Amino acid sequence: MPKSNEELRDRIIEAAAKVFAENGFSGTKVNMVAKAAGVSSQTVRRLTGKRAELFRQVMASRVSSSAAERVASAVADPAQAPPIAVMLAAAQEVFVNPAASWDILELEALTRAHLDETVQAIETERIGRRWDNASKLVAQVRASGGLDAAVSDRAVVQLAIAMSAGLSLLDPVLTGKPTMAEWVGVMARIGQ
Repeated sequence: MPKSNEELRDRIIEAAAKVFAENGFSGTKVNMVAKAAGVSSQTVRRLTGKRAELFRQVMASRVSSSAAERVASAVADPAQAPPIAVMLAAAQEVFVNPAASWDILELEALTRAHLDETVQAIETERIGRRWDNASKLVAQVRASGGLDAAVSDRAVVQLAIAMSAGLSLLDPVLTGKPTMAEWVGVMARIGQ
């Protein structure tokens, strides 16, 4: 019994996520995704487009960040929690479980963005959304008196994004990670 185009597309996206994760963007070919999904290359292209569009769809539908979603939710509904509490909760979540903030496929894409203009464009758009939400949250923190006037909002946003990506990238290979208390202590010191 033939499957609907939607079911086939979902199967292709799921297979593509695994193939991209294993081989990266440049190492993945449409025929590899087709084989993994059990369909023809023509079906992949018809339902999802060329490799770059397929990658964009995988990133949009399969790569998420609970910390980034927490920030986006707080920006959408500022009354749900004090902005500084949201920022600290997201930071704690990233520290405890860095992989919850940056999927391996997104980390690979970020490293590949230095060499591939297509991946760079996709990641610029994705990071732009994180940047915009973090900027709005930092502005809310500032408005509530939570940031020193001498501290740049843009610098806080860049520090937060860079630290979360860095923690996620280094987490599997670090052996002497600090405790949460040590982490909070250094963050409090930086915040002075």
